[in-house]
Amino acid sequence: MRIRSTNQRVQTPAVTPLPTKARAVQRGSHAQAAPLIVPPHFGEALRKSRASTPEKSAPAKRVSQPSPRHAAVIIAGEPMPPLTIPQVRSGLKTIPQWTKRGQTLVRTFQCEGFLQSLDFVRRIGRRAERNQHHPDLAIRFDTVTVTLTTKDAGGITEKDFSLARQCDGVFLAI
Repeated sequence: MRIRSTNQRVQTPAVTPLPTKARAVQRGSHAQAAPLIVPPHFGEALRKSRASTPEKSAPAKRVSQPSPRHAAVIIAGEPMPPLTIPQVRSGLKTIPQWTKRGQTLVRTFQCEGFLQSLDFVRRIGRRAERNQHHPDLAIRFDTVTVTLTTKDAGGITEKDFSLARQCDGVFLAI
């Protein structure tokens, strides 16, 4: 019995209690707890949910339609491998104001004021969402520092160079 309300008793459905002590199963010289008791419908629901989720080896899907002025095609699926040091060096030649710091690309943009800094960050945010690639952004009144890395790949990838070029384009358009 669970709830009392003005001399009225409500009965709860009968529930079979689980064993209070787990039995030890002897395997070799180690004793282990008995396996967890799981209702039969739980296992069936788990199998159905696993069947409905795509495997990791599923083909990549196009996430968004990049505008024609962006050269990179954004694909979701397997993470990109990080670029090699010579590839990063040659990529940095295409974006001269950016520098390599560790496993990241960094650039600080000087805006005309705080509101322009916010507008710049908002525009970068739209492109980041569209590309499914999100930079680290630091706003200091009239400066915005953009740090790019592909966390899934553990380094710099073509996604970082693509977003860096887009950030440069946004800054020129403000």
